[in-house]
Amino acid sequence: GTQLREILGRNTPNMLFLDIHLGKENGLELLRELKEKCSDTRIIIVTADNAQKTIQTAISYKADAFVTKPFLPQHIITALTS
Repeated sequence: GTQLREILGRNTPNMLFLDIHLGKENGLELLRELKEKCSDTRIIIVTADNAQKTIQTAISYKADAFVTKPFLPQHIITALTS
């Protein structure tokens, strides 16, 4: 989280892959923060957490795609092209 914020202070990526569980950081809160600062950056959530509430929260925080682990390469391709 902290390193990502530092990088985003200098650059704005076109796309990020973000997990929900980041140790001490909450990936959903980081998603919301990133979308506020970098609204044009596509953020794809990649996580093992497939709880309906988690998915709904990610969507409400404007995640561009949601991929659950384990995943097939086609799932990432679909997320990238949707």
